[in-house]
Amino acid sequence: MVVYSKFATFVVSKDKKFFEFMKKSELERRLKSLGCYLASHGKKHDKWVNRKTGTFAYVPRHADEVATGTASKILKELAGE
Repeated sequence: MVVYSKFATFVVSKDKKFFEFMKKSELERRLKSLGCYLASHGKKHDKWVNRKTGTFAYVPRHADEVATGTASKILKELAGE
């Protein structure tokens, strides 16, 4: 079963566990608000760089939604969130 909300999608597996996804556009919006910019496009991932710290992270390019764990890791790497 899939449940949609404004910014995330929840998927329920057969064993009743929830998996949450963040819209890629929401992740990119948060990265821009933190002062990050898109440095380059790759075949499968885009490279985002934080202007202040110089750190970078790769964001999946062709996904409409990014798993919450992946999004959290990207935000933590770039902004310490």
